[in-house]
Amino acid sequence: MKGIVKLRDGLDMAKLQSDYQWLLEADIQDAIIGLEGDGLTWYVGIWRGGTWRGGTWKTGVWNNGLWANGLWCDGVWKDGTWKDGTWGNGVWQNGKWFNGAFVKGVWYNGAYYGGMWFNGTWESGDWLSDKPKPTSAH
Repeated sequence: MKGIVKLRDGLDMAKLQSDYQWLLEADIQDAIIGLEGDGLTWYVGIWRGGTWRGGTWKTGVWNNGLWANGLWCDGVWKDGTWKDGTWGNGVWQNGKWFNGAFVKGVWYNGAYYGGMWFNGTWESGDWLSDKPKPTSAH
């Protein structure tokens, strides 16, 4: 269980290996992972690299990698590529955003190519979407 400190909610290694092999292939640290509803839940930890393929991210630090889909509830995104999914809240420090819903949070830097921006604070970065850029907090 490299990088995993605890499994919760009845999640075990057999289930991880059969249904969430992508998580075992990722570079992670201090992760607490479980199941809520029908999907994988990341409760806390550090994601260093790899591809997140779906489920719920409660909180933690994302250093780099590809976010393919899922629900991000809160945390710090340092760098990487966001392909699709819903960003609930948190701090976006850098990276590339291609599609999905940005519901709330603070965007500090990076490239925003498209998706749905509902709310949040735009500090800086490259707005490359054809939709109107959100106003800055300043």
